[in-house]
Amino acid sequence: ESGLRVLDAGCGPGSITLGIARLVAPGAVIGIDLDDDALSVGRLNAATEGVNNLTFEHADATALPFPDASFDRVFVSSLLEHLPDAAKAAGELFRVLKPGGIAGIGATAGTGYVYPPSPEIDEIL
Repeated sequence: ESGLRVLDAGCGPGSITLGIARLVAPGAVIGIDLDDDALSVGRLNAATEGVNNLTFEHADATALPFPDASFDRVFVSSLLEHLPDAAKAAGELFRVLKPGGIAGIGATAGTGYVYPPSPEIDEIL
């Protein structure tokens, strides 16, 4: 939805993050990752494509640098299954999610988890 504030954790070079930013404009999107090279590519792509409601930050999903209830949506794709403490990262993601917000969590294997439950998204998965 337009106007939302979204966190994409483990965004890499931001290929999905750019699409999210376009969808929620003029809302704000923050992509985080530990890979500075990937973040640089994301910044370059956003600038080249004129996407100005998106920032990329170096941050660890297990220790997010954001206050509680900072985001309307959080998104994670293919990250949690690679972390030594996925539960800690999930806890952080839900900590920064506003009450009533939505978390979309996808895994490499094509499985996913969405909260709150959605029959429409369950059907897609």
